[in-house]
Amino acid sequence: MRRSQGFTLIEVMITVAVIAILASFAYPSYQNYMAKTYRTEGKRELVRLSNLMEQYFLDSRKYPTDLSKLGLVTSSSGFETEDGHYVISASQTTVFDYTLKASPQGVQATRDSSCGYLTLDNLGTKGAQGSVADCWR
Repeated sequence: MRRSQGFTLIEVMITVAVIAILASFAYPSYQNYMAKTYRTEGKRELVRLSNLMEQYFLDSRKYPTDLSKLGLVTSSSGFETEDGHYVISASQTTVFDYTLKASPQGVQATRDSSCGYLTLDNLGTKGAQGSVADCWR
C-alpha cells in the first residue's frame, strides 16, 4: 500500500482557521499604529506653522489673521497637510494670540476618533479632543 503525500482537507482548514484568528488580533493593532503614525503628521505641521506664526510676529508685531499670509496654499477650510490627513485652521481672539487646530480628514477621522482634533496656541499649550497626554505623546 502506497502512502499518499500532501495535506488533508482538515489540515488545510485548521491552518486557515489559525491564520484567521491571528489576523483578527493583528489587524486592529495595525489600524491603531497607522492612526498614531498619521497623527504625527498633524503634530509636525502644527509645530511648523507655529514657528511660521512666530516669525511673522517678529516681523510685523502681530500674528496673521490668515494662514495664506505665511506663504501657504490654503482653502476655505484651512491648510491641508502634505498627505491630506489633517486640515489646519487658525483662530484668534486678538492680534496678539492664536490657536492652531488640526482636524483629521477622511480615513484618519474614523481611525483616530479617540484623539480627534489637535490644538497648539501661541503659548505652546497643547490640546486635543481626547486625552492630551495620549494624543501628543
